[in-house]
Amino acid sequence: MNERTSKGSRCQRYGALRLPIIAHTSRPWRIHEIVPDFAVEDVWALPTPGGPGELPRLVSQFGSLRFPADAPLPVRVVWEARRKIGRFFAWDRHDAGVGTRVPSLRERLPSDLRATAPGPDTSDGTFTSLFLLNDEWATEIANRTVHSVMHVSWVRDDAGGHHGQLAVLVKPNGWFGAAYMAAIKPFRHMLVYPALIRSIERDWLAETNGNRPDSSDPAGRSTSVLDRVAMLAGVAIPATLTALAGLHAAWALGSHWPAASEQALAEHLAGADAMPPAAEVWPVAAALLTAAGLVARAARGVRTRPVRIAAWGVAAVLLIRSVAFLPSDLNGGVDDPFSRLDLALYSPLCFLLGIGTAAVVRRSGGGRTTAPGRLPT
Repeated sequence: MNERTSKGSRCQRYGALRLPIIAHTSRPWRIHEIVPDFAVEDVWALPTPGGPGELPRLVSQFGSLRFPADAPLPVRVVWEARRKIGRFFAWDRHDAGVGTRVPSLRERLPSDLRATAPGPDTSDGTFTSLFLLNDEWATEIANRTVHSVMHVSWVRDDAGGHHGQLAVLVKPNGWFGAAYMAAIKPFRHMLVYPALIRSIERDWLAETNGNRPDSSDPAGRSTSVLDRVAMLAGVAIPATLTALAGLHAAWALGSHWPAASEQALAEHLAGADAMPPAAEVWPVAAALLTAAGLVARAARGVRTRPVRIAAWGVAAVLLIRSVAFLPSDLNGGVDDPFSRLDLALYSPLCFLLGIGTAAVVRRSGGGRTTAPGRLPT
């Protein structure tokens, strides 16, 4: 089997581990009575084959995960970008967490669960344990975007064995939280969770086979992840923004490429019956070209305060644009061409340009910090 086929098989395999929501809701878990107002976002089968009663071993493993330090480069890039964005917008501050923005779910526990030992928190302190039973463990986390529960259970499979099952339950913080969860969904399903599950499987099988997972810190190879992605972004983002500026200039001059007609262009680009007048399109082209120049200057190491502030502004505008239309897109509007393209192309592109610009500006400031990994929310 060649390498490409092998990678494709692995992707299909880990993709198949994603389960329907009913795989969680059909079981008599105690978590159901505690969070009836939370929605089940994701359910995954964990490749941790074992016998009955091995949930404590799996819980212990969550306490020593090296994720995302041992994850592939694209996952570490997305992870670091999310951390930087969260710091910039103060999404993860203490006053946005459990016990401040939202009360702890431990206050909802029935008396019998309150009387049990709560179980361990995750090793990085991100998730706080709610309760630990023989076959289920629940932890919680909250920030500016969402209040979330990670539910790990131990289930019997069709072959008579047992394995772990991971469910994520969420309560978004208003429309912004719902838009945020929609925006990160492709990254969770295609990158983060498959990499997390591979990390869990590696450690589980190593321990099963009597080999302790390598305890050497793999984070050293990821400390410069942001630098590497910033170097690439410093070239790709100005080029992309310049190309977009050229497109807007062409539309201002009357071109309807790549659509078949001006009306089709307006429907797909602006969700309207006609294109805006040229007097409104030219400023957009100028703004895109200016943004390209700012990012290019930041990528070249220009550290003057005006350039850095303006470049941070470019990142902020792009990130805001990446979620600005998601509420209307998701509110029954996906039948029109603009909404479909916004969900599939415009919003993801703006998100990538935004995090890339943030990485470029952060690198141009000199110095960096390396934070421990955090489990996905």
